[in-house]
Amino acid sequence: MEGAVRSPDEVYVDVRTGYLVAVKSAGRRCLVVIYERRGRDEVEVVTAFTTSKGLRLARSREERGRWVRVK
Repeated sequence: MEGAVRSPDEVYVDVRTGYLVAVKSAGRRCLVVIYERRGRDEVEVVTAFTTSKGLRLARSREERGRWVRVK
């Protein structure tokens, strides 16, 4: 999980919650970490999950305006 937050493939902001969303590809699956910054070097993970639809999920949320890509 730490690797996904430190060096994600993509980062989004969830406009409804304000949480950051890190997406990290790992072969055919993606790790998605929803988190909140608590300072310069501290984060609080809200939830994390793996999915085979990670990038499609991110694109869908981005197209609907729920997530805004920041990296």
